[in-house]
Amino acid sequence: AANLMVEIHSKRVDVLRSFFALRASYTTDQKRDMWSSILDESSFTCRLPVTPYQSFPSSEVQLSNSQRTIVGVDAMMADVASNAVFLDSIVDRTRYPTSKIKFQY
Repeated sequence: AANLMVEIHSKRVDVLRSFFALRASYTTDQKRDMWSSILDESSFTCRLPVTPYQSFPSSEVQLSNSQRTIVGVDAMMADVASNAVFLDSIVDRTRYPTSKIKFQY
């Protein structure tokens, strides 16, 4: 029983690491199959605070608690793309025309 608990914990940690690695490494050719391999299409949700620097569908927002709920793989991929646009906008293009910001969790 203890081995099973360790195995389950290890698998959960691996999935979270994969999730955060995908979230931090946006590319224009995001692989939906990679996202689908770690997120359950039928039940995945992600709650985040409403942020002024990112675009997102108004349907994700719950005004009562200033949160938004991302539902599904496509919505998660759209959120990652929006976050990449925000990060790209921070760079001063007159001084660093080809620079990129990288982040990790």
